[in-house]
Amino acid sequence: MLTWLAPKDGRRLRYYHKNSGDINAGVRAAARRKALKRKYGITLEQWEELFTAQGQRCAICQRDHPGRTSGWALDHNHDTGEIRGILCHRCNVALGFVEENPAVLFALEMYLRAPHVR
Repeated sequence: MLTWLAPKDGRRLRYYHKNSGDINAGVRAAARRKALKRKYGITLEQWEELFTAQGQRCAICQRDHPGRTSGWALDHNHDTGEIRGILCHRCNVALGFVEENPAVLFALEMYLRAPHVR
């Protein structure tokens, strides 16, 4: 835990600046663990197992990068809470736009496959 550092205490300040990357990484990891457990009921290790099982790529488009600085999205059924997979930002947003409705997705596919006037 970080405490207030008196400006005249150069040793503490130097230690913080030298180690702030490690300290911040630890804080981020702890926050991520807590958020996964609170929101989805899984551990970070379970998340990593799922991501490894799907080839460390988006479960839909197979991209190997999330496309945003916010990272990968854990996709889940909003009614049941069932976890479906880990998605990139684009695929997660696309599912949100169609409100996870398979009929809308099918209609989009039919629209894209239909001949259009040029």
